[in-house]
Amino acid sequence: MPVFSSLSIAHDDANRRIARLRLSRPDRLNAIDTHMPGEIRAAVEWAEADDEVHVIVVEGEVVQECPAGLVRVRRGERGHRGRRRCGSGPDTDRRCW
Repeated sequence: MPVFSSLSIAHDDANRRIARLRLSRPDRLNAIDTHMPGEIRAAVEWAEADDEVHVIVVEGEVVQECPAGLVRVRRGERGHRGRRRCGSGPDTDRRCW
């Protein structure tokens, strides 16, 4: 497997038909810089040369568990500036409260 400075690519542990291309710049929220396109191209070429790979999944390393703006509000709590929030998580019923 090739080694890169700002990303990695490898077969998925559970399914070798999947290659996982992971961006490794969590300090910059995985933003693409000037040398990443060349590394991405080389990683894709590696996957294309492997007859087992049928899909490439692109993902990024996580800096923090959840950005403050994406924290799920539990039922009965008020959101930003006291506005009511609508839920979509496993402990909500998609209605506003």
